[in-house]
Amino acid sequence: PVLIGEIQDDGQFEVVWETDGLVAGDAWSDFLPGSKDLIADWTAPTKCGNYNTKTKTCSGQNY
Repeated sequence: PVLIGEIQDDGQFEVVWETDGLVAGDAWSDFLPGSKDLIADWTAPTKCGNYNTKTKTCSGQNY
């Protein structure tokens, strides 16, 4: 679900609005054209937090 909250004086959140149910996530951003080619793949041999499937390069951290 999506929750919209308001921060209270004590640092806690009060929910002021929420969806009725679950909201499907987007696999990539419609506003960042190249983001559809990016994945986070921490499995061998890639082990990359920002792997570009089109260019076969890693622009994130490698571990």
